[in-house]
Amino acid sequence: MSISAAMYTGVTGLKTMGTALSVIGNDIANVNTVGYKEAQVQFMDLLSQSISTTAGSSQIGKGVTLGTVNNVFSQGSFVDSEEDTDLAINGDGFFIISDPDTNSTFYTRAGNFTLDNEGRLITPHGYTVQGWSIDDEGQMIGAPTDIVLTTGTLPPVMTSEVTFITNLQADASSQIASLWQAWDGTADNPINGDSYVYQSSVMVYDSLGNARNLTIYYDPLYNPPQASLTTNLAGINNDITYTAITGGSSSNNTSITYVDPSPALNQPLSIAVVGNDITVNLGTDGFGVVNTTADDIVAAIAADTAASNLVSAVAEVPGTGVVTAMATTNLAGGSDINTTPHQWEYIIATDPEDDSRVINGNSVIGSESAGLLMRGIVTFDPNTGGIANTPTAITAEEITDIDTINVPPNPPTWTGLTPNNNGYFEITANFIPGTTDQTIELNLGANNQLGLNNWVTESLSTTQYASASSTLFQGQDGYASSYLQGIGVDTDGIIYGEYSNGQSVATYQIALALFQSEWGLEKLGENLYNETLASGSSAIAPAGQGGAGDLFPNALEQSNVDLAKEFVDMIIIQRAFQANSKVITTTDQMMAELINLKR
Repeated sequence: MSISAAMYTGVTGLKTMGTALSVIGNDIANVNTVGYKEAQVQFMDLLSQSISTTAGSSQIGKGVTLGTVNNVFSQGSFVDSEEDTDLAINGDGFFIISDPDTNSTFYTRAGNFTLDNEGRLITPHGYTVQGWSIDDEGQMIGAPTDIVLTTGTLPPVMTSEVTFITNLQADASSQIASLWQAWDGTADNPINGDSYVYQSSVMVYDSLGNARNLTIYYDPLYNPPQASLTTNLAGINNDITYTAITGGSSSNNTSITYVDPSPALNQPLSIAVVGNDITVNLGTDGFGVVNTTADDIVAAIAADTAASNLVSAVAEVPGTGVVTAMATTNLAGGSDINTTPHQWEYIIATDPEDDSRVINGNSVIGSESAGLLMRGIVTFDPNTGGIANTPTAITAEEITDIDTINVPPNPPTWTGLTPNNNGYFEITANFIPGTTDQTIELNLGANNQLGLNNWVTESLSTTQYASASSTLFQGQDGYASSYLQGIGVDTDGIIYGEYSNGQSVATYQIALALFQSEWGLEKLGENLYNETLASGSSAIAPAGQGGAGDLFPNALEQSNVDLAKEFVDMIIIQRAFQANSKVITTTDQMMAELINLKR
C-alpha cells in the first residue's frame, strides 16, 4: 500500500470532521429556534482494502465517512407566552399545516401561531394550521381542514332549557289561596310581593337574541280546612294562622276543635283547654247567627293563658281565605292550618308585555293571562326534604283557552302536561309576534320520562328544608349575538371562541400527526418537515389520544439543543480534525524523505 494512501485517509477525516462541525454549528445557531430538534452526527468507516501479510490476508481501512445525521426528538423545555395562539406539544406528534397556495401538507413542532386578517390560524410564513370543525354537540366533523375562526358576530341562540334549583323553607306559611289567580297581566305589577313566599328569575333569549325575564313563583299549597261542620266566621277578616308553641313532635301536637253553637241564641265566644287540645266555642247573636270574627278568636286565645301557651294565632289580611269550622286541626310546630304539608304551588311567568302567545285563536295581549305561562304543584318527601319519588311529585298545566268576550273574563282553561322524552315539562312561550312558539324545557332537579314512572331526583335538585328559601342554582342555554374578543385552547387542543356576551364556544380541535419513524422525516427549513417513504404515512389524532401528546396553551416549546454538550462535541471534533491534519503533514514529511533518497 502506498504512502499516499495514508494522506487520502487523512483527507476523509478532515472532510468528515468539517461536516460534523457544520452540524454542530447549525445546532448552536438554532439554540433559540422554537421547536427546533438537535441533529446528531453518526460516523462510519470506509471500505477496507485487503493486503497480504505473513499471517495471510488482512484488511486496512480507507478512512471515515458520514454515516447519517439523525434528529433528536427529545422534549424541549417550555417557555410561557402572552399569546393565546401560542401552543406547545407535550409528548409525541407534530402540528399539521397546509400551504394555501399549493395545498401541500407539512409538519412542525413550532407552535408560534397567529391569526391573519381572514381569521386563519397560521404559522409565521402564512401556512394554515389544520384541525377538525366541531358541531354544536361538541363532536368533530369530517377530516381535518383549515382552522378559520370567524371574527364576525356570533348569531344568537334562543333558550331551549332553563333550570331552577331552589330550597323552599319547610315551615313557611301560605300567603295566598291561589297563586295563579293572584296574577293579573293587565296590572302594572302583575303579582304583589305578599302573594307568594319565594321567587327566582333567570334571563332567557328569544330567536333574535332579545333578553327576556322568566320567573318562577312559589307558595305553599293553600288547603282550606275541611270538617263535618261548615260554619264561616263573621266579618271580612276571616283567615287565621296558628303556630304551635310547644314544638313539633308527635307527642306534643296541639289540636284545635271548632264548635258551632248554632242555632243557640246569644252564645258567647269561649276557649276551653284540656291538655294540648283547644276547643273554640263560637259565639252567636240573638238570631242564632255566628258573630265571631277572626280577630275575636285571636284575642280570646291571647287572653287565655293555657291556650296562648300552646299556640300563637294571627288574623291574616282580609279576604285571603275562609276558615271553616273543623272537627280537629293538628299543628306540628310552625305549620299553617291552611297549608297542605310538603306541597308547594308554583307558576312560571314572564313580563306580560313580552308575551305574544295566541291561544286557541285568541291573543293573550291585554288579557289577565298575559305573561302567565305555566302552573303546577311540587310535592316533597317529608323524610328527606327532596322531591317525592312518586308519579305525581311534580305536575304542570298550561293555558289552552282564554275568555276574550265576557267582562270580567271567565277563568282560563288549563290542561295538564306530560314530561317530554328527557323527563321534563316544556314551557310554551312566544316573545316575538308572528313567530313560532318557543319551547323551553323546565328542570327543577328531577326527571320522569314521558311521565310513566316515578320522579327521580338529580344530583342537584330542589329541596324543602327548614332553612330560609334560597336559589341554589339557575341557568339557561341561550345567548344574545356577540363578537369575538379572543380565543382559548385547552390541553385536548379544542379551540374556544371567547365572545363579548361571555359565551365560550368550541369551534375547532387541533389535529396532530404521528409517524412510525419520525427520524425519516425530511427537514425543509422554516421549522418544517415533510413526509417521506422512510418516515411512513402520518396517523392523525387529537391531542391526548392515540399516542399524541397534550397541548399546552400560552406556551412555546424551545429548542432541545444542549449548549454544554455541543461545546464538548465541538472540542472533540476539533481535536479529531487536528489529528487528521497531522496524518497529512506526517505523510507529507514521509514522502519528502522518500524523494530525498534520490540524492
